[in-house]
Amino acid sequence: MLLNTWTFDVSVYPFEGARRFVFKPVVQYAMRRADVVLTDGAGLADFVRTRYPIVPSVVKPVLWGIPLDDYDFSPEIGVMGRKVLGIPAGVPVVISARGIKKWYAPEVVLPVFERILAEHTDVHVIVLTLAHERSSRIQSLLALLASHPRAHVIDRFLSKREMCEAWAASDVLVSVPPYDGISVGVLEGMYAGVVPVLSDIPSNRSIIKAGAQGYLLQNVRVGVLVDKLGDVLTQLPTLKASMAPHNRRWITENANVEIAAKRLANIVRGCFGQYSKF
Repeated sequence: MLLNTWTFDVSVYPFEGARRFVFKPVVQYAMRRADVVLTDGAGLADFVRTRYPIVPSVVKPVLWGIPLDDYDFSPEIGVMGRKVLGIPAGVPVVISARGIKKWYAPEVVLPVFERILAEHTDVHVIVLTLAHERSSRIQSLLALLASHPRAHVIDRFLSKREMCEAWAASDVLVSVPPYDGISVGVLEGMYAGVVPVLSDIPSNRSIIKAGAQGYLLQNVRVGVLVDKLGDVLTQLPTLKASMAPHNRRWITENANVEIAAKRLANIVRGCFGQYSKF
């Protein structure tokens, strides 16, 4: 039995709110009966090993990765993305690409973008809502931001081509949830060459070396995030020149879905080698 974990199901729901009384015993029951417990990264693996009564060696982290052949982040794609959105060439672009569900902290990110637009007169921002449900307060913040001439709020799903254009047109990624698994969006942004500014949580620490590949914020507040983005924008050409090739290489070597498939196959062979079909 191979048990594949999902971040919220093993690290949030069993420990928060009334649902913990149902989730925790069910998850513990499944964990104890699994031959292998898979996680999508080292951070979640450490959490599972320490918070559940199971043999630590049963837990195997496998970074899922992304299908690299699906992405085109060529300069031409970036030019097209900016043309579609009406963003001039050469100006800095900050993107929030994870949507606006409450755990992505839109109540922080959207006011931060307002401040950045006010303090940096050449910067453009992109917000992808991914058509997520939102409260009336978040809708008001979105509407206020969308009224700014240098803000681009895309309130729908994007095609694969449009997503590539958005990434290729961007320079800095903001993603600051208080808890999360390994984010496909963050991996995409790293592969596209944007500078990641992320919350300091285990999943992000497992893929980002702070200062070399991006930035990790322990205190995610509006003022703190505005200050960090200001620092990044001031040094943007230098940071992109060093981080973009580093991150693209790291994704190619560590977060390629084909590599993930081989890692999983090796785990299966190691546990169930007696079955020739593996």
